[in-house]
Amino acid sequence: MKSTRFVSPSTEQTSLAVTIHFGDVPEELTGHPGARATSYLVADNAVSAETLTGFRTTERWFYLSRIEVMAPASAGAVVALGDSLTDGHGSTPNANERWPDFLSRRLRASPDTAQVAVINAGIGGNAVVSGGVGPRVPVRFQHDVLDQAGVRWVIVLAGVNDIGYASSDAVVTHLTDAYVDLTRSAHEAGLLEYGVTILPSGESNYDNEEHEQYRQAVNE
Repeated sequence: MKSTRFVSPSTEQTSLAVTIHFGDVPEELTGHPGARATSYLVADNAVSAETLTGFRTTERWFYLSRIEVMAPASAGAVVALGDSLTDGHGSTPNANERWPDFLSRRLRASPDTAQVAVINAGIGGNAVVSGGVGPRVPVRFQHDVLDQAGVRWVIVLAGVNDIGYASSDAVVTHLTDAYVDLTRSAHEAGLLEYGVTILPSGESNYDNEEHEQYRQAVNE
């Protein structure tokens, strides 16, 4: 089952509701646990209902992986590829306060970039080299970046989880090599890539002297 919605220019930067009905719900259902947006669940078929009753809520999205919209040929998209910092960790639910949301609003405010869409491809807990949650950044680069319609730029902000669990300075070489490979893949596809320096870990459980040295070395 595939749901496609087309959005007219007059509805830019507004919320979109997508309703899906399952005849038989599968035992395993793909979802986005870090959506930080409310979904409403009802037991019956309410696809055509004007209002919902007897629903329960969850701050997750289910099943739907992306929505493609009609756009002029001059339009383009930038993919924000990263971990929980991009996914929206710490932001207010339903307020669209993830940093890619702010980037989108800033781009829309300028006539020169008003037709640039922002695709949030952040996965909480994601890693670049090893471990983490979900497919590693290089593994999902094709699906989450290169296969996106209209993509022309990619912003990579990832690596803090690799450093947070690192036990040796080998992580520095592994990360920088991975960044070089990602940049090469982007350039071969005609994309411009922006690499973001890894941010400090503050007072988290990642924060220690060795990890800070690794972070500084990778950023350098």
